[in-house]
Amino acid sequence: MNRLETSTLFWSRMRSSWTKALRLIRIIAGGGGTPIILGITIIAFSFGYNQLLAWLPESFPLAPVLAVMIGLFLTHHRIRTWIKPTDAVFLLPLEPHMGRYFRASLLYTGAVKLLHLGVIMSILYPLYRANLGTLGTYVVTCFLLAGVLLLNLVQEWQATRLTVNSDAGDLRLWKICRFGLNLLLAYDALASEWWFVLLPLTALAIWCWQGFRLIPQAPYPWQRLSRLEQETLARYYTVANWFVDMPRYKRPLRQRKWLIRLVNRLIRDDAVYPYLYWRTLVRQSDLLAMFARLLAWVILLSFCVPHPWVITLLTLLGNWMFTVQLRNIEHAAHYPVLFKLMPRPASERSQALQQIARLLSTAFASLIALVGLLVGWLDGKGLVIYLIINGAAILFFSRTKR
Repeated sequence: MNRLETSTLFWSRMRSSWTKALRLIRIIAGGGGTPIILGITIIAFSFGYNQLLAWLPESFPLAPVLAVMIGLFLTHHRIRTWIKPTDAVFLLPLEPHMGRYFRASLLYTGAVKLLHLGVIMSILYPLYRANLGTLGTYVVTCFLLAGVLLLNLVQEWQATRLTVNSDAGDLRLWKICRFGLNLLLAYDALASEWWFVLLPLTALAIWCWQGFRLIPQAPYPWQRLSRLEQETLARYYTVANWFVDMPRYKRPLRQRKWLIRLVNRLIRDDAVYPYLYWRTLVRQSDLLAMFARLLAWVILLSFCVPHPWVITLLTLLGNWMFTVQLRNIEHAAHYPVLFKLMPRPASERSQALQQIARLLSTAFASLIALVGLLVGWLDGKGLVIYLIINGAAILFFSRTKR
């Protein structure tokens, strides 16, 4: 591969990845459950959004709330490089010519992030017009945020490059400071305080210019880029696995030391399968993140349609989706070959998995019930119905097998 071909390597990998993704999307879209879930989500969100616009008082601090959301979006970026673990060996001789490859990566990621920003700002437009400003100021704000997004994307790449010769704590502090500047800039833009926008914008520009002087020419952080790409692919496969059976994809390991300490304290030494399954759940799967996302999804839709029966049905759906995915930790692909030869009865595997499923499903339903009681969605009668239906469902879901 010569110097010119390094610029086309990224685009060939991108096309290959999108070809597989589109094929998978067609399979998911053709499934019977996907249109139902998507339709329920859109209808509930539209209904809840209209209710929010009708309820929103003029004194509500909308600008700070939206500024936090936009600031987080502007700060956090995951650059798609499609770097493979073997590239650290086979592409290392071409490292001086890989600049074209990574520039293409930044162009692609920037285009995708701008598309995401357009979708988010389109959704937020009714809120902005109801409380903050006019169409003209909204358009100016969108263009300003688009420029800031690209500036942050470049700074994210600079931080990635600096992992080669910089302390992780310093880079983490850098990101926190960048979030503070983005938060201040987003608030000033939403509040139409255009003169105050110049201060954080100038600071971000100077910071970006200084970053070009600090990043080393070589080497590239191959291992970190490969790990980030594997985590991104694992996240996409996890979401797709909600709807279709995916090939056994090897998830990256995560340390999560404090959770492992908790598992070591709570699980007995002779409880072989519970110990293995809990460690797999904590370190080698995205199920904990899926648990949090499903919990947030159910709570958000419950805010949109705060009716006891709707909350009960949404909790059932979320618990079912999580329980189905939880059974993936039982697959032998997560464990060494000697796992199959372990002199333990096979019934212990299913019992351990059922215990974990019941515990997490109970925690899922209990957290939603707690939010419902605090907000006022569930009264005495609604809470009793909720507990009976979800209790029976938890027992059924934990015992059901594929």
